[in-house]
This record gives sequence, structure tokens and C-alpha cells, in this order.
Amino acid sequence: MKKLGLLAMAGVVVLSGCGGDDDEVEDLLRPPASLYFHNQLTDFTSPDASSIRVDVVTSKSSDPLFEDVGYSTDEQGGMNLKLDAGSETVEFSVRNSTMDLLDDSVTLKAGDNYTLVFMGDLAGGGMQLVPFRQRIPEIHPETVGVRFIHAMSQEANIGFSVLGEEDLRYAQASEYFNTLVKDNGRLEVFVEKASDGSPLETVSCAVQVGKVYDAIITHKGFADPDMAMFCQQVEGS
Repeated sequence: MKKLGLLAMAGVVVLSGCGGDDDEVEDLLRPPASLYFHNQLTDFTSPDASSIRVDVVTSKSSDPLFEDVGYSTDEQGGMNLKLDAGSETVEFSVRNSTMDLLDDSVTLKAGDNYTLVFMGDLAGGGMQLVPFRQRIPEIHPETVGVRFIHAMSQEANIGFSVLGEEDLRYAQASEYFNTLVKDNGRLEVFVEKASDGSPLETVSCAVQVGKVYDAIITHKGFADPDMAMFCQQVEGS
């Protein structure tokens, strides 16, 4: 490891000594942004699994950053995206096999990690690509850290009350909370309607004590109206 570090430093010295300016050195050393993409696109009118499989393309490359991604029901692997500045607005396009679904821009910061959620309904519209910047709060070793993301398109007009969040709106995230988990290693929470406290559903997902998660509250499947929760472990936790 020491040899690798010396070689890296030597490369910077050579670059600087051969006409490379400070901006080139900064570009070389700038850490990428990391994206964990979750496809929560629904299709209730003509349920066909192929209709909700998507590619995500950025203005920074002609090749898809994420390719042929189906409906997300578990943790997703991350992809690194090299930025041209410490903070950059990146153009994103989301498409399926027959059409372009969404063109949007997202502002990212180098070195930060994001849970990137595509939500909405193929027929009903309201599609959004929303980046949630991951954080690692201080947590007790016997608990998990968790925040909740409302991505349930059929309940877009309903605010959720869950754990310490009293009114979680669609396409928004709560703060991070510390909470205990069941002996079976599952985080279980009771979701209520924020307006009147009426019960909606009890949902759960598998977690590890001492880790931090982004918990996406959404539909159980792309054509399933029931509520479910899927957890993405925060990078570095």
C-alpha cells in the first residue's frame, strides 16, 4: 500500500513538472460521486415487466450508466460518476425499450453518495428522478440508523407518519433516526396516514445492526398496489 501511495504522489509530481496545471491535478484527484439507483416505476394499466425496465443515460457518456434495470425490491450496487467540478449539474435521461420516459438534471457533489430514485407511473405520469444525498449519522451499536423515502406513486397525495416523521410527503425523505430491530434482523415500522393517524400498513426489510439505511416506502411490485419497504445500505456505514 505504501508503494501505491508513493507512485500516486510521483504521478502528481510528474504531471506538475511537465506543464500540468493545478486544475489538471485537481481533476485527477477529484473523487467521483457514487449513485445507487432504484427503479420504482409502476405500471398498473397494462402490467408488463419489460415496460418498466429502464436505462439511465447521462450527458457525460453515450453508454448507459445503468442498463435494463427492473423494479427494485432489494439493495442495488453503486456506480461511480466522475464530475468535472466539485459540484456539477448532470443531465439524465431515463428510457425503456420503446420510448424516452424522462429528461431531467440533477446536481451532484464530488465525493458524495446518493440514493437515486426513479418514481412515478408509466400511464399516470408524475415521473421523477430524485437524488437523496446519503449521510452517516452517529448511531448506537445496538441500533440501526434509518431514514424513510416516500416513493409510493399511488399514494402521492397522502403524507405518511412513520417512526419519528410526522408528515412524510411524496418524493421526499425524512431525517435519519436511530431505532431497534427485531431478533430476526428485520427493521419493522408501522405507517399511518399523517392527516388523521389512520393505519396504512406495517412494512419491514432486512438490516444489520450498527449500519445505516435509506428505507424506500413504495409499492410491493411494479403492478402490486400493496405497500412495502426496501432498504439500501448507506455507503461507508
